[in-house]
Amino acid sequence: SKMLHSYGFSSLEHRQVKVHLIEAAPRILPALPERIGKPVAKELTRLGVDIHVDTRVTCADSRGITTADGTLIEADLSVWAAGIRAPAFLSELGLSTERNHQVKVHQTMQSIDDEFIFALGDCASCPQPDDKRVPPRAQAAHQQASLMVKNLRAAMANKPLKDFVFKDHGSLISLAHFDAVGSLMRGASARSLFIEGRLAKFFYASLYRMHQMAIHGVVKTGMTVVVDGLNRYLRPKMKLHCSLASNAKRKTPPAVSAGGVFVSSMQSADRQSSRLSSVISPAISRRLAATLSCLTRYSSLSARERSPTNC
Repeated sequence: SKMLHSYGFSSLEHRQVKVHLIEAAPRILPALPERIGKPVAKELTRLGVDIHVDTRVTCADSRGITTADGTLIEADLSVWAAGIRAPAFLSELGLSTERNHQVKVHQTMQSIDDEFIFALGDCASCPQPDDKRVPPRAQAAHQQASLMVKNLRAAMANKPLKDFVFKDHGSLISLAHFDAVGSLMRGASARSLFIEGRLAKFFYASLYRMHQMAIHGVVKTGMTVVVDGLNRYLRPKMKLHCSLASNAKRKTPPAVSAGGVFVSSMQSADRQSSRLSSVISPAISRRLAATLSCLTRYSSLSARERSPTNC
């Protein structure tokens, strides 16, 4: 909200924005160790996030979210993140799939129906020796891709294929620029090393760059690191998108998209009766209005009439 004020947007305070996190499991991040889930929940609570665990959602509509006990959590914006689901067309290929459309494969990542069809990552339901499935995580897909290259070469050479066994190297959770926590596995040992703070952020960034190197190579990734570093100083920290529609013609209050997070004033339409001039500074408002008027006139001209001098 402080950054929005520097853009002339003065009708939004941080107290007007409330974030709720709803989780059906007994705790957040149920797929990860509790040692990681607890500090993440603590940090989110410190940031003002209301966490609802053991809460099952039964309805999501324009009013908000309705839980199994009938409680309505009012929301202007709802983000649904309900696990992994493979593309629906995979169930239309004539192959055996799970309910979430993942292709059933052997440990060699070959389809159980056709040995010449391979699947990996979130598209595959791959068994493990402990009767579990490969978890839907980035490091699992990375490991599968490395083994699949070898298995494809072995298949073309009529050699036996190797079974995939997932090796958990730990987990890292990033909470944007606020904090990061994680655990790193110590080789073959079952014990893990818990890290947090700047050290966890460093490992998280390093892991991200490792994935980039696997796709783009060392040179392009190195150039990307340099460009990203420069952009921290050259680019604004927030990209502002203002709606220029008159509130009289809208049923929803003006909103601002800040850095990928939709922020609404949370006020009813009858209270939000101000025009564009109250949302942004008058000088910027006049410039935007002049630009839109010019673009409108320019778009109405024929191709021959269009020239830089006309706008």
